[in-house]
Amino acid sequence: MSLKSLPTTRSTKTARPPKAARKLENGMLDATPDAACMKIKLFSAERNAKASPLLRLAPELRNRILSYVLSGDTITFDKEDLENDFTYMDEDEVEVEHLDAFYALRDNPNIGLIAVTELDLGVLLVCRQIYTEAALSPFALNGFDFEDVDLEFSMSLWLKQLCAGQRDAIGEIHHSCLDWIVNLDRLLQLLPVRLQVLHLKQNPRMYQCGCRQFCDRVKEARGEVNVVFKEVESEVLRFNWREWSMSDLDEDSQGT
Repeated sequence: MSLKSLPTTRSTKTARPPKAARKLENGMLDATPDAACMKIKLFSAERNAKASPLLRLAPELRNRILSYVLSGDTITFDKEDLENDFTYMDEDEVEVEHLDAFYALRDNPNIGLIAVTELDLGVLLVCRQIYTEAALSPFALNGFDFEDVDLEFSMSLWLKQLCAGQRDAIGEIHHSCLDWIVNLDRLLQLLPVRLQVLHLKQNPRMYQCGCRQFCDRVKEARGEVNVVFKEVESEVLRFNWREWSMSDLDEDSQGT
């Protein structure tokens, strides 16, 4: 009997559709077990709580350890390389600059952001309890540096990819865009609601009046945000690095 003459049978079983991930109101994954496997999961949780040295610790000590593991870094972002070059306009129109981030992020679907800094998040995969306790720590305890990318599109693009819980947990952002002094309304729309520190790199000696006005407007709108200006070293003017905060500018204004 040849293989061609063998009877063929088709399976009548259909694959089960994957269960949709359950999420909390803030968009984060709901790590609590569902009712169908509650008893099994509770048994595993009780066993792990006794067997695991980490889970046996008091919650305060465990949270300090998790915070140490997941904090202390500045996550730096950069633009991904474009697969295609930009298309130039007709001769009677203004040409698009080859490296113009505005057109790149608006019109080219190949543009995106990549995190240059690597942060080990393996501890969040240990168990449901650890994930529930520390899932937002990487956003709350690290700074996010957008100094080498465009504010209007790159930062807003990244924030839109986050769920509400992740976005609201961000506490520190770095950027160097001078346009923020002018486009403050747009900046305030992009800032996470619980942001505590905003680092901006520019030359405050040249733009001191603008910096003071900027700080006053931010303080009026978002009083809890501490704005820190960092003076960028210039090969021409040979300035030294130093931080300018709102308190520094207030002291300067009182002394003049």
